[in-house]
Amino acid sequence: GIGSLWAIAMLFTPLGVLWRTASRFLNILEYPVYIFAGFLFPVLILPSWLLPISYALPPYWAALALHGTSSGEIGGTELLGAWSVLVVSSVAVVWIASSMYAVLLKRARVQGTLGLS
Repeated sequence: GIGSLWAIAMLFTPLGVLWRTASRFLNILEYPVYIFAGFLFPVLILPSWLLPISYALPPYWAALALHGTSSGEIGGTELLGAWSVLVVSSVAVVWIASSMYAVLLKRARVQGTLGLS
């Protein structure tokens, strides 16, 4: 669970350096992540066309695994599947974040600064 939230944070962190208005943008992005991950209310009450967004977020799979194990609704095979998707999606998000960090490093080397001007 914590690792999936860390992966999402690693995705959003470079935006704070690259964009001048990043703080407002990131504040706006917090709540959709909470909604689509299932932290504010169950994902099943979302419209069906929004469910694929939830399935792409690593915290959704962490919440699914935690809820399933605490309620006894999920068995060993389903738990292994949820953890597998959690790990794969977290690695994918960190991979995207690392490419954003590469852009940051290139910008720092070319411009000599990370300033937002």
